Amino acid sequence: MSDKIKLILTMLGFLLVVIGGLYWISVFARQNKIQGIEAMNHGVGYSKGIITDFHSYKGHTLTVSYKLNGRSYEYDGGWDRNPKRLNKGDSISFKYARSNPEMILTELNDDY
Repeated sequence: MSDKIKLILTMLGFLLVVIGGLYWISVFARQNKIQGIEAMNHGVGYSKGIITDFHSYKGHTLTVSYKLNGRSYEYDGGWDRNPKRLNKGDSISFKYARSNPEMILTELNDDY
């Protein structure tokens, strides 16, 4: 087999691995979103937490620490808008799935 054919087959194999990985990530993300929506549809509660980390450079991320039923949780996720100009150390409202308190939507999410 010539070197040119080996190179083409190697590139095709690499491309298939990359495409397969991206497909797997998208399926996993979609399943998580569907599970979150189903959990929220079975009942929600409202509470407040503290923003322990907040970034708006190259994406919007935040970390929220909160306590429910005597147990501490930490949420890492994104945010869509920030009309109150919340930042690290501020209190933030959120709603959570009663069946799974680790699934929350903060007031900074459009779906809130």
